[in-house]
Amino acid sequence: MNPESRYLRELRMRAGRHLAPDFPARVLHDARVRQRRSQRNKLTVITAALCVLLAVSAHWVMTAATDRHNQAMWAKEVQQIAVLEQTI
Repeated sequence: MNPESRYLRELRMRAGRHLAPDFPARVLHDARVRQRRSQRNKLTVITAALCVLLAVSAHWVMTAATDRHNQAMWAKEVQQIAVLEQTI
């Protein structure tokens, strides 16, 4: 074994003495919790995007219906004005 390998082995052993026995389990647990949070965040973003899309679509549909109604009302007003002008 060369000196560099022995040195690295010694460093690992020293580091291992400073780590808690349950360190690997805690690291894995934290990684799983982060993954769940990430999935939850993705679901939240997708839900928010769908809500915005739905709100914009509803606004567009309602605006189009209101525009059609207003156009019909103005057409009716124009007809009434034309009739009044003919009678005058």
